[in-house]
Formats: sequence, C-alpha cells, structure tokens
Amino acid sequence: MPEVEGQKDAYMVHHNFQGHDNGGTVAINAMEKILIDAGATIYKETPAVDLCLDESGEIQGVYACGADGTVYQFNTPAVILCTGGFLQSEEWMDYFHLSYDRRDINSTPGHDGDGLRMAYSVGAATGNVCIMMLGPGLWGFSRDQDQIEYALTKTGALWVNQDGVRFCNEDIVTTNYTLAANAIMSQHEVWAIFDNAYINARATGGMLESTNDRKAGGALENLYADLEKGVNDEYLNVVKADTLEELAEKIHVPLESLLETVQQNNEMYEAGEDTMFGKEPQYLYPVSEGPYYALYLVSNSYCTMGGLQVDGGNRIRSTDYTAIPHLYAAGTEISGLDGTTYGLILPGSAMGYCIYSGRNAVQNAVKDWLE
Repeated sequence: MPEVEGQKDAYMVHHNFQGHDNGGTVAINAMEKILIDAGATIYKETPAVDLCLDESGEIQGVYACGADGTVYQFNTPAVILCTGGFLQSEEWMDYFHLSYDRRDINSTPGHDGDGLRMAYSVGAATGNVCIMMLGPGLWGFSRDQDQIEYALTKTGALWVNQDGVRFCNEDIVTTNYTLAANAIMSQHEVWAIFDNAYINARATGGMLESTNDRKAGGALENLYADLEKGVNDEYLNVVKADTLEELAEKIHVPLESLLETVQQNNEMYEAGEDTMFGKEPQYLYPVSEGPYYALYLVSNSYCTMGGLQVDGGNRIRSTDYTAIPHLYAAGTEISGLDGTTYGLILPGSAMGYCIYSGRNAVQNAVKDWLE
C-alpha cells in the first residue's frame, strides 16, 4: 500500500485486495469456493422473504423465493440477516425520516430493507441509522466514467446555495467526501460555479490533483461533451449562460447576491487568501470569463448503515434488550459502526466490518447451537 504523503506511518487504504482490482468480487468468490469445497449448497437468486416460526413462535428457519417463483422452506438452527440496508426503499427511508431529495442513489440492487422487516416482525429493537454519502455528484453521470463528475464536482470550486452565497469551505471535498456531502445536504440547493477559462484549462490540461480513481494531468477530451449532455438531458443539472445575470436567472438565485459572491471570490483569488472560510489558495479559482456553467450538486449515496441492534456475538437484540434466540445479523444493517455520519476517515471500514461481523455471527451461532 502506498504511504500517504506528509503523514508518518500512514497508509492509503483502498477497497481492493493486493493484486486484485475488484475487492468485493474477489472476497465473495474466495468464500464461495470454501463453502462448495466443504459440501455446502448455495441457492443463488433465492432471497429470504420471511422468517419461519414454530408453534411457540421461535425462529426455526426462513422462507425463500427462487427466480422462477418457487417458494422454499429452509429449516435451520440459526438465521443470519445480512441483506445490506434499505437505500432503495422509499418506505423505509420515510420510516427513518430520511429523504430521497437531492441524492444520487448508487446502491447495489436489492437493498430494500427486507432484513429489517423480518427482524422487526419478531420484536427486534430499532437502532440508529445513517447514509453512506461520498461527496457531491450529478444525476445521470457516473463518478467512475464521466469526466464532468470527477473533474468538476471534486475540485473545491465556488459553491453557492439557494441564496446565491457561499456557506462552507469548499475544499473539504478534496479531503473528506462524507463531510462534503453533509455540507451539501445542509442547504436547500447547491450549485458549483465555473467560468469558461477554468473549463478550458481542465479540458486541455486535465485535473490539478490525483484522486483515488484518476491521475492529475492529461487532457479531458470529453469534458465539453459531458457539459453539453448535462445542459440538454432530462435532469437539467447543468446550466450554461453567457452572462452572470443570465446564470442567476436560470438557477433561481438572487442576482445581487450572486454578483457580490463572485466579486468576493475573485478578490480573494487575486489576494491569494480566503478570508471567509479559509479555503486553501490552490483551490481559489476566478469566475470572470463567459460562458458560465453551474452544476447542481447532489449527494452520492451508496448505502444505509444501521437499523438493528446486536450484542457482542452479533445476536439481534429485542425491544427489551435481550437477544432474540436463533437470530443474528451481519454487515451494514447493524447499528453502531457509525453514528450519524459515515466514518470515511478509515477507508474500507464497511467492507472490513462486513467480513468480521459475518464471521463473528457464524462463530456465535455455532457456539449457541452446540450449547
């Protein structure tokens, strides 16, 4: 792993295993082989749909539904829920008072809260939840593939809110995607403002700094095409205008406020110091040459974290804080790994916890069964 510049004994942690590009696939394939070698049968595309209870109300397995509609009853001494959260369920988002507004949903298919539903049906306690948000994004664009995403939303450029004024130190997006998303979600609307000179500089000279996914430098030949796509697509999240007056009208912010904000920005650029929020000088860019562009920023949201409380053995707790017999949980639907904000300061922590909590749940399920 590469050493982090300027930090002694610190290392950048990626989501991939050494020598492999796709960490999640590598881990799953390795575990699948171990299971098959041990004689296990794996039912793919056969999600559990409900808990199976005996006459006394104790859990004795699950009902599952195959891709062809076949319903299976699997009797087992333990059930481990690891269904990955509920970001794709509007019903569960509403239940936890979370909004879909201004979120670019990048969740894996199937995160619909079915694990929470099954656990709550047998008296599981509700735990705290948060959303894994990784910086600003744009509807209709991929942060991995589209140049407009990684070249313009992660640059520390001038951000204005619905009032046409700055509200934070924008260079936070270069150091902590999660806190940048929190800042964006604290406002009713957020626009990133650029002038043509800046866009042209990035199109011909590339990014100023490397990110986890992209290297600095190198022309971005598709940047203008991405901008035009955003101007004309159904999301209307890229606005182009010949003048600042026209831009203010199109993004519905007060003209006087926007003009004053741009003037302050340009003066601080000339002085080399952000006297309002302390943004690092290298992220101060002038906005002075039309045409001008405004990008409507939303939160890149990847999954929910939490909803179920567990004990040290990953046994799911009931509303009276005792363990529900035969029921365990693993992964991101467990509360406690994060509070209200995903802990990006330790990259890979969610993947690590998913692997650990699954192993811990299995070990304690076997221990409980033998006892």
